[in-house]
Amino acid sequence: MDTAAWKKKLVRLMEDNRGLIVLLFCLPASFLFDLVLQLRNWFNRTFLSASQRHDTRVRQIQSQDLCHKISIPLYDILELKVEVITVRVEPMVTVGDISRYLIPKGYTLAVTLEIADATLGGLAFGVGMTTYSHKVDALELQIIPVKPYVKMEYIPINGQKEYCDKIRELSGAMDKDKQTPDFVEATIFSKHEAVLMVGHFANVKNAQERAQVNHVARWLLFGWLLPPKPAFLKFTTTPGIRAMTFTKQVFQDIVLPINVLEKQIDVAEEIFDAYPILVYPCRIYDHGPHTGQLRPPRSDQMCPGTKWGMFNDLGVYGVPGPVKRKKRFDAVGAMRKMEKFTRDVGGYPFSYADIFMNRKEFEEMFDLVAYEKARAKYHAYDAFPHLYDKKSIDLDKSYPFL
Repeated sequence: MDTAAWKKKLVRLMEDNRGLIVLLFCLPASFLFDLVLQLRNWFNRTFLSASQRHDTRVRQIQSQDLCHKISIPLYDILELKVEVITVRVEPMVTVGDISRYLIPKGYTLAVTLEIADATLGGLAFGVGMTTYSHKVDALELQIIPVKPYVKMEYIPINGQKEYCDKIRELSGAMDKDKQTPDFVEATIFSKHEAVLMVGHFANVKNAQERAQVNHVARWLLFGWLLPPKPAFLKFTTTPGIRAMTFTKQVFQDIVLPINVLEKQIDVAEEIFDAYPILVYPCRIYDHGPHTGQLRPPRSDQMCPGTKWGMFNDLGVYGVPGPVKRKKRFDAVGAMRKMEKFTRDVGGYPFSYADIFMNRKEFEEMFDLVAYEKARAKYHAYDAFPHLYDKKSIDLDKSYPFL
């Protein structure tokens, strides 16, 4: 058997046994890598770094005679400013690092996520905490006071209009003075059934309340090894698995105006027929002349008396209904329909997800004026790929079967 045949056989074996490979390789490797990384960061922060040397470290980075593969040893938490409730950090500080630092002090980031090894510098570029970090080489992030626990309330609701109205009410979408919960999220199980999850920071006052605490971070057996690091998961992603992630599955987070929530769910069911659907509200601000790539909310999307509009994340994940029923599913056509709806109502897809728009449609969705000026100013056209080229799938070259 020649080399090509052996390679093909090995790839097929990996595809058929990916779960076993993740269990036996990715999980232990992720744990060991994380342990080594934590030890390295502890050593750097304890013996090699000091917040007073931040400017010196930045100058050393700037003096490196390379283009893009440069060392950026900026791992320090520089300053906690309790009086203005902000924390100043270097960009390589991770979500796990800042959580371990802030929570014992009674604080957390005002906006964060559950991926412990995501860096705050990466979040700044990817999600927009601040788009100024590339210039000032440090981030100053808003923090909020927290309590040891979160008290959850689960509200089952029947009827699409009823649960959509309740989500808008709880989020304060049309009332800037509304006293809103600390956390609002909904899981939609069908067009007519949903469960709203409302959370409030809480203290435990007595033994009876302590007995009600659900320790969600305790795992049986090897659950504490989860999740595997994406970098190791990519080692098991063959071309066949990569193609399957959008031809047989859907993984999309789409930001849409909450005033058309009912229409969002109708369109998602028509196109994907994949439940449950995740919904949680988020604000988008009108920053006037200082806007970034997100266009300002339209007038009918604004909360009265504010400079922001209430949007929501529509999370659609899993296997589309037609695929489950073993019927033909046009993945590209389905995503292009969803993207057109998103553009029509003034929404945006998350930057991690696959897109199927052409260049003109992409520029219609996002405001790239400042981005193009920056590319021209720093002569990036022949050095770095365009944002569209990094996100889009070249169907003709990568997936000729489509």
